[in-house]
Amino acid sequence: MDDDTTATFDDIAAALMPEIDEGLASHGESLLGRPYRATVFIVEHCIVEIKGESKDEYHIKPWFGALLAAVIDWYDKVYGDAMRFRSPQCHTAVIAIRQTPTALEIPLTLTTPIAEDNTLWLTFTASLLPDENPLDWLVRPPKLTELSEAQLEQANSSAAVTVELVRRISNGLLTVGNHSQRALQHAALVLPLLQSAAQSILQPDRRGFSTAIWEANFAAENAIKCYLRQASTTLKVPTVHDVSQLDLLATGLHHPSELDVAISVMPSGINAVKYRYGELGDVPLTYAMKVYQASLVICRHYANAIPPKRFKFENARIKMKVPPMPRKTPE
Repeated sequence: MDDDTTATFDDIAAALMPEIDEGLASHGESLLGRPYRATVFIVEHCIVEIKGESKDEYHIKPWFGALLAAVIDWYDKVYGDAMRFRSPQCHTAVIAIRQTPTALEIPLTLTTPIAEDNTLWLTFTASLLPDENPLDWLVRPPKLTELSEAQLEQANSSAAVTVELVRRISNGLLTVGNHSQRALQHAALVLPLLQSAAQSILQPDRRGFSTAIWEANFAAENAIKCYLRQASTTLKVPTVHDVSQLDLLATGLHHPSELDVAISVMPSGINAVKYRYGELGDVPLTYAMKVYQASLVICRHYANAIPPKRFKFENARIKMKVPPMPRKTPE
């Protein structure tokens, strides 16, 4: 554009979004998460200078909200009804009740009903909210009324901890920067692998327990590799499956005792591959669950340590606009 031509945020979105959206889609970013990620990409990589303003702490600046609104408008125009939120995005996790694997469908995003002006509020959850009961998300659990008080308390505690871990992982991965394509690729694998591990544990065939250990280990591996690639552009990340070995490369990073315990639970890289192919025989449920839970802790830690963390995206609420319902053609 000429110097005397003023570009609106709508103009910027129209010019940049086709290529940015294609890139986000190619790296597995969900349609729901793309408007925010695209806006961050524009600010960090496309906007060089803002007259009279600074890009520092840009997420709280009014102009960032205006740019996000323009990007959302672009998505409304291009994707139409595909942007209509019919149900919360959920993640399948697993807990044990009466030593029985039980599915837990965890909503990662919450939406309010669509208002008369075709807007709704979208919440990217990072924790268990005060009005939520994690036991409501159990799928075909044993009869809770038949559990002892101690068993019910344990089930509630396990569900609450799992919800917190999964949501922290999901939330932490939202702020992975766009400057490392390999980091994005690793980030895109973490939640699907954790979900696959949970689904493998939930299979009626016990052979799924061995597969679950491989998948849980691979999820942790990708979380650490994502961190390493974001933390350093010069570090050569080895092509190994050994979580303990990869963890040692994260020098200088705070290492809480909970993480040390989780790392100690994970199999060696060699054994992780053997579990993948079922070469280590029958695996007890208790061990499969232990590795799965350890992987959640590792993934939570590294997803939330990924630099740069310019801001926290915790339980953020964003007002979204959706297209009006199409009118039926009179018969």
